[in-house]
Amino acid sequence: MNCADLLKLYDEMLCLTQKMLASARHSDWDRLIELEHERSVIVERLKQEDIESLWTLSEGVKKGELIRSMLDIDAEIKLLTESQMMELRGMLDSVRIEQKLNNTYETP
Repeated sequence: MNCADLLKLYDEMLCLTQKMLASARHSDWDRLIELEHERSVIVERLKQEDIESLWTLSEGVKKGELIRSMLDIDAEIKLLTESQMMELRGMLDSVRIEQKLNNTYETP
């Protein structure tokens, strides 16, 4: 696989990462997981294909830009998912407290 083909894969990863961010912003967690799975397939492919590639300076710069963009977007996705996880933890804690109260004050 030549560097131009590899750049297309990196670009495809960026596109999926942008879609993941849109899904996270809309709280569409199922879609986010689907997209992450699609992206992980490309990551695995790149791990195998981008081992000994000889990148020109401009190709290397482009690759770096794509990776930096993905990392920036991933950081935003992480913030959104962490916020959602905190909200879910709060809801679970509420349910646990309610169950304890019900068990404590339940009439035999």
